[in-house]
Amino acid sequence: MTEIQSGTPEAGARFSGRLDDAEVRLLSLATRPFPPGLTEPDPGGEERWDAARVWAHLAEFPPYWVGEARKVIAAPAGPPVPFGRLHDDPGRIAAIEHDRLLPPDELWQRVRAGIAQARDYAAGLTLADRARAGEHPRRGMVTVAFILDQFVANHLEEHAAQLEGLAG
Repeated sequence: MTEIQSGTPEAGARFSGRLDDAEVRLLSLATRPFPPGLTEPDPGGEERWDAARVWAHLAEFPPYWVGEARKVIAAPAGPPVPFGRLHDDPGRIAAIEHDRLLPPDELWQRVRAGIAQARDYAAGLTLADRARAGEHPRRGMVTVAFILDQFVANHLEEHAAQLEGLAG
């Protein structure tokens, strides 16, 4: 069971705290020039990116996953609604390739806005909202709590670690 799935106020505070910690880590990196080199891949992945692509991805994925959580919650009762994407999703790839060319300060502002959106969204969820389930193409049936925990908080932490590794 992930932290936010427990549904307690303390779990929600831990989720928010994880976003705060990731934001602080990323802020310390956002004030530096993009370091050279390529990242190590995400756990279980193969993609290796330069810092600009990592920042572009950080800017696009929190709002994407909040939107997918909204989709799951808004679905009528019945079988779990399909949601999500995989690494080879054309929209994901196009957003990263396009946004990697944005100025670093603009990317940072988008990252901060995405983190704030995820924090605010999670804070307004009920226990029933967090327990709603959707069907991810690779992970199978997962709850909204899982979406926020794994696809937002953990993913922010993973990419912060990648950038820290590049920065040395």
